[in-house]
Formats: sequence, C-alpha cells, structure tokens
Amino acid sequence: MGKKRRGAAALDPTTLAELVASLNGRTEGPLFLSARGGRQEPDKVLDHVREALSLGFVDELWPASEEPRLDVAMLVNLVPLRGHMPRQAGNRAS
Repeated sequence: MGKKRRGAAALDPTTLAELVASLNGRTEGPLFLSARGGRQEPDKVLDHVREALSLGFVDELWPASEEPRLDVAMLVNLVPLRGHMPRQAGNRAS
C-alpha cells in the first residue's frame, strides 16, 4: 500500500476563489456553519461532502440523451451513499 495522505489537500484556484468569496469577508469563526450559524460537526461536514461528490458523479454519468432531473438524480444518488438500492414494497429480495 502506498503512503496515505491524511490531512493534506489542495484546492484548484477556481474552487479556492469561490470558497474565499463565500466567506464574505469573515476572518474568524468556523469555516462551515450550521443552519443556526454555529460550528458544523466534522461528521456532518463529511456527510455533506460525500453527498455532493456522489451527486457530481451521478451528474457526470447522466445519459446525454436524457434531460437532467434533480428529483431522479437525488434518488439515484441514494445508491452509492447507502451502498444498496432503497427498499420499497414489491422489490424485496426473496
């Protein structure tokens, strides 16, 4: 196994510029705010990043011949996030 790069990462210049702009001049306090303006829990931040990346993959793999639909993409996105198809009445494995 190769050396794992834990804790080190770099953003491309465009993403960094967008992140700095989103801070809106803030120079202190948490980077990621909760809905109430407090500090986000690290696990929640990881969940949000995982969901955004997964949704990006769904968007990239969306058939070019089909019009993108966010409602369907969000449902498709559940599969990689949960690791299995959502269970609904009528599609249970026997």
